[in-house]
Amino acid sequence: KESGISVYAVYPGVCATNIKRHMGVDKSISGNIIANPLLWFLTKSAERGAQTPLFVATDANLGDKSGCLFSNLKVLDIDEAALDKSLASKMAAVSSYWTGLVEKSQLIKK
Repeated sequence: KESGISVYAVYPGVCATNIKRHMGVDKSISGNIIANPLLWFLTKSAERGAQTPLFVATDANLGDKSGCLFSNLKVLDIDEAALDKSLASKMAAVSSYWTGLVEKSQLIKK
């Protein structure tokens, strides 16, 4: 807080963008027939999905909200599981492995 730097997390929601092509839903017959029509009701346009990130990036009155999670232009409560440092460490290890930043052998404690 003394640095004067604010940090925010933003969840834009499920948006109709091409990033969805990486999801398994679009790669299966059942996904295309069953899931896509149901997900359509929950999907935002790319423009609507960009509203909250743009709001957080440009609103000068959010200084006291540093460290908060935003969605739909509002602060969200953070689940206690998200504050578990042990789970966060495990998730960081898995992410590092899946993204190719480390080898599996580097993660196994000897």
